[in-house]
Amino acid sequence: MPHELLNNRNVEDGLHIIFIYINDITGGLFINLFLVSIWVIVCMSIYFGQRNILGRGDFSQGVAVAGFVTVIVATFLLLVPGLLSTLTYGVVIAVAVIGVMFFLATKND
Repeated sequence: MPHELLNNRNVEDGLHIIFIYINDITGGLFINLFLVSIWVIVCMSIYFGQRNILGRGDFSQGVAVAGFVTVIVATFLLLVPGLLSTLTYGVVIAVAVIGVMFFLATKND
């Protein structure tokens, strides 16, 4: 079965049409991988940034902050119709809650 071409979409409506097209072609995998990459980049940036500045890094803090950032990005993506499924949004929120619980469980007083 041939893929739909980008020429069939009206790209003049905005840049989000290209992202919807890519997401449709990949069967919804593009946005999921995009959110995972945002989570990993933010988490590792916070961890290694702390490790370089303080000499030690707090991985659980990076996980919690990355969860919040990913929820914010996913909320903006949910505003575009056809870009993010509600199941994916629910998983992003669940991962953020688990990240916060992980941070609170490993916090040293």
